[in-house]
Amino acid sequence: MKDKNSIQAYINRFRKELGVKLRPDIGMEVIVHPVKEGGAILELILGVNKSNSDHYEKLNNKISQALKKINQHFFEGELSNLQFGGTNILAEKDRIILIKGGDNPEEWEGEAAKNDVHRLVNALSGGSNEG
Repeated sequence: MKDKNSIQAYINRFRKELGVKLRPDIGMEVIVHPVKEGGAILELILGVNKSNSDHYEKLNNKISQALKKINQHFFEGELSNLQFGGTNILAEKDRIILIKGGDNPEEWEGEAAKNDVHRLVNALSGGSNEG
């Protein structure tokens, strides 16, 4: 996703939707790893009294290139053939990694952020990912 406006609109909606589920003193820093081929990786770092902020990294050619730049513990080894579709949610102690695998407007606009927050909250609370 090369369109920074679409990414920012998604982040703003995601932050708003997640914010109502969190304590008021929890903030979210977002590090965006845009991908030329399509999609983006969003690192969401949550913390008490953390300022809400967004930082954009340089454009990556592929999702695998962006993954190599992130200190993540989910994927190791040769990543060049790794492909993602839709929205993939990975959760760590104080960080959520969203891997959005395409530029389809349905993944970025409208209800996309709300649906992703719903899936995240359900997964973290032990509920179903459906819905």
